[in-house]
Amino acid sequence: MTCYWADAEVVVAIYFLSRGFSEAAVAELLSRRGFWRSARAVHHKVLDILTKFPCLQKAPRFWDIDAVDQWLDCQSLDHQTINNLIYCSNDDTKVAEQVRMFLLYNV
Repeated sequence: MTCYWADAEVVVAIYFLSRGFSEAAVAELLSRRGFWRSARAVHHKVLDILTKFPCLQKAPRFWDIDAVDQWLDCQSLDHQTINNLIYCSNDDTKVAEQVRMFLLYNV
């Protein structure tokens, strides 16, 4: 069964993953923005996006930041909405660090 993702969710996932956030951190950032996705769901959605847009990565796990930024500009959301979605607050940074530390010591 395919689960629909809103454009806003996809923007958040691709942007933050391309900036080095883990899938678990992205799942938490999505929840802070009103969406509910597991790290596994984020992983599978990103694989789907990369199948459709392989130019977003220079090589596996090496994002092409310029290509990602151009891709963001082509999404259905207006520029201000995208900027609001990808704004990285201090709390967002703390979440990413907490997830990183948890994964470091528990996985």
